[in-house]
Amino acid sequence: EFRRVLFRSGPITTMALVPYLYKSLPFDVEKDFIPISQASLARGALMINPGVPAATLKELIELGKKRPLNVGTVGVGSNYHLFAAWFSQITGLQLNYIHYNTTGPAQDLVGGRLDFVIDGFSVNGANIRAGKVRALAQAGRTRQAMYQDVPTFAEAGIADFEPYSWTGFFAPSGTPMPIVNQLSEAFAKVIKSPEVADQYRIGGTDAVGNTPAEFAAFVKAEQAKWSKVIRAAGVTLEQ
Repeated sequence: EFRRVLFRSGPITTMALVPYLYKSLPFDVEKDFIPISQASLARGALMINPGVPAATLKELIELGKKRPLNVGTVGVGSNYHLFAAWFSQITGLQLNYIHYNTTGPAQDLVGGRLDFVIDGFSVNGANIRAGKVRALAQAGRTRQAMYQDVPTFAEAGIADFEPYSWTGFFAPSGTPMPIVNQLSEAFAKVIKSPEVADQYRIGGTDAVGNTPAEFAAFVKAEQAKWSKVIRAAGVTLEQ
């Protein structure tokens, strides 16, 4: 039975962003896939160049009310673009979006050509430790173990702002639930193993490994959240 089942790894972009960036797709994320287990949850963090005159998130917002802030993304409709759009909706700030198709945002943030990015720790961790980039806030109800000195967005004054990237495993629609449950248990065992969990942690990412029901509820909440953000931002990838 296991050999007859195909499964795929689904990131936030495919399962929670793309469905609302295009009017039509050759697949339906709600009907064509069954969530098996979530693999990872990467916390987005708001990071600035040390030359930006803001020691806290509150001070950055105040600065943004005085002049437009330049924010870097990895392309229109990317999760980093939508993180910033959501931040703009919550704070009321008008942002200048600088879109890259490479790792340019991280380089230009260090170079001072950008005011901030909302990105993962894995990309910017080395620059944070070297003092080339300063993290003002991070997603999560609690602080990530590797970055205990960085407050959560709630602690920094913005409640309910949780910019996460994530990945998980999905089975085709129609896969028998006993098989889905067996796959979920197998994936969770690997994901939560010390070897794998430690690798995630070092990169500033949380290992998850939850049940199909838990992952399904998470995906549904993410889809509801991002559909609203994308509609409010008016972002589309339609030609």
